[in-house]
Amino acid sequence: MKPIIVPIMLRYLLDKFWNEDVWLPPNTTWADLAPGPDKAVVYTDHTHVFFPIPLAFVFILVRYVIEK
Repeated sequence: MKPIIVPIMLRYLLDKFWNEDVWLPPNTTWADLAPGPDKAVVYTDHTHVFFPIPLAFVFILVRYVIEK
């Protein structure tokens, strides 16, 4: 396979996997779920996970040091 075909195939697979018809109810798009101040309903943002995960590793490290 040529190197240019792999990104095209990957994009095609990702588009099929994240298809709105599969994951969302009718008349809903991914833009409706995107976070923003102008929305009637505020959904959680995927970036909210970036802080708790490293903090969890810090807690595990502290627990390991204290118990040792």
